[in-house]
Amino acid sequence: MELAWRNSPLERMHAGGGLRGRGPSDGEMFAESVTLHRAAKAALTREFGLLEFEDHVLDRHRPWAAGGRTLQEMGYGSLGAFTKHVRGWTNVLLAIRTHGHRLLLAT
Repeated sequence: MELAWRNSPLERMHAGGGLRGRGPSDGEMFAESVTLHRAAKAALTREFGLLEFEDHVLDRHRPWAAGGRTLQEMGYGSLGAFTKHVRGWTNVLLAIRTHGHRLLLAT
């Protein structure tokens, strides 16, 4: 979860206040981080949990843990980059789960 969250376009929206100055606040980032950590731990025990978690993270209309604002409201202008970032890390994690140590041997 941290790979998809930290140093992502979402962090840049937070630091810069988003394209329209409406990026997530410190409190919103903290509360959502805690909530997503719990959701990730629960999701990863299920067969398709990682993909379900990806859908949860990228849901533009889901109210965040603090304040109830949505990703759509906070991420105007940066959502495409955030989606690409999260999906890229999801694909890496799926490959590791599928191929495990063989990925390290191929390099």
